[in-house]
Amino acid sequence: MDEKTATAAMDAAKEINMTGLRLLSEGKSADAIVKFSEALAVSPACAPAAHNLAKLDMSLGNVAGAREVLERFVLAAPDDIQGRALLAQAYALESRECDARSGLSWLKSRGCVRELSDIAAFLAARKNFSLANEAADLALSVSPGDAQALYNKAAIAESEGELKRAEEFYRKSLGARRDATTLLALAALMEKTGDVKSARALFEEAYATEVSPETQYNLGRFLFFVQNENERGLKMMMAAAKGDGFAAHSARKTLLALRELARKEEVSK
Repeated sequence: MDEKTATAAMDAAKEINMTGLRLLSEGKSADAIVKFSEALAVSPACAPAAHNLAKLDMSLGNVAGAREVLERFVLAAPDDIQGRALLAQAYALESRECDARSGLSWLKSRGCVRELSDIAAFLAARKNFSLANEAADLALSVSPGDAQALYNKAAIAESEGELKRAEEFYRKSLGARRDATTLLALAALMEKTGDVKSARALFEEAYATEVSPETQYNLGRFLFFVQNENERGLKMMMAAAKGDGFAAHSARKTLLALRELARKEEVSK
């Protein structure tokens, strides 16, 4: 295929891919799969279509299908970083650890710190701590001070019950970047280990760093249930309940439980 024909095919494939994205946004997953597949038939090197189809297949539990899509795609576009990263994830999900490690090594050779960190988080969430640790270590071998990779190491260590090691990596991550997510994680760890003073300082810092339902709810919960500062704790949780997401939902659920408890106590008097 000459360059002009290849360019025209790629443009057509990208248009078909956009149709697939529209269908997906409408909840029509099966139709979207058809369109993403059609785009790849027109141009096997169409990265957006390959990425979208593989992600959709994985989200639907069709890991083998995603892996097959990605294997064909990387033959057509061998230097595509996201395709390689997704393929490494698919291999890991299929317990093809040698192939997954080969993919991780390829990403390291290209200096892909963000992708390696993302894979570490992805695998840790699925309790594949061995490969998750390897991905995080490879990210750190490229960039020793990468905050996300250090955070991943901490989260993995905490999941495995290595709390001292988790604290060490959370603090290293905070040394690179003091963000609310890491502050909340370390605060919760300190609360878990009984260091209430440190936990409070970290919850307060997280809230001062970023006002969000997550920081409001976590600080409010801690103040109310641990520090017995009921008035400020309730105000924080009420503020969090006005937002969106999991923390806001947790705040609403907690406040509802507290109201029900207060009602029962009033009835029993």
